[in-house]
Amino acid sequence: MKQTPRLLTIILIFTLLLSGCQPIAATVESSSQQVDLSLTGTLVNSISVLDLASGKQPPDLPATLIQVTGKGRPTSATITGLSYAIPSEGMANCEQSAVAELHIVENPIVITFNDGSLLNANSSAEGGTICLSADGSSTAQISLQISGGSGKYINASGSLELAVKTYPVGRSLLAEEGTLVGDIILQPAASAAQKSITNAKIVRYASGQIIDNRALAYRDIKNH
Repeated sequence: MKQTPRLLTIILIFTLLLSGCQPIAATVESSSQQVDLSLTGTLVNSISVLDLASGKQPPDLPATLIQVTGKGRPTSATITGLSYAIPSEGMANCEQSAVAELHIVENPIVITFNDGSLLNANSSAEGGTICLSADGSSTAQISLQISGGSGKYINASGSLELAVKTYPVGRSLLAEEGTLVGDIILQPAASAAQKSITNAKIVRYASGQIIDNRALAYRDIKNH
């Protein structure tokens, strides 16, 4: 029975600590940033006909290396990525002139913006489609999900749509052009000032210095 007031005191202190942090967290709001980039670059194709016929899956299936630059919003950027694809069943997503259709099973990319910030993304559950033509050219439509990054994009989310065309210039080298559009959802971390305020409130609550109904209730329990 003598330990009951002490137990109530501990419970109330934790309640005060949690309630004291909530108003600070509520002040942090998300924002969005539009992506609209025109892309040019190269694609190194390391997928052979034998690899496709065997039905290999990543990471066993060789990847296609993507290296492009983008101009537009929010800033110019360089994009590096890997694309893994397997043959689709049928030709439902390509024009009749296409000779083969591939399904994107994984397409991780890293976008490096001019300010040095990185944005990471990978193909969504829907993946994407590559349509191959008899002359060696191709078109691709890929849905991407953003998964954070660095700098101001450390907590970023959102979605992007990648649309590209490629033209062969050698045995495994292709020229590439296209667009990358979408929205980045920014979830900023609490600023240093906000963290300082939160820590100060925790110390004041723990010492019973804040004079309000909750602190008075805590003192009443402590005194009994």
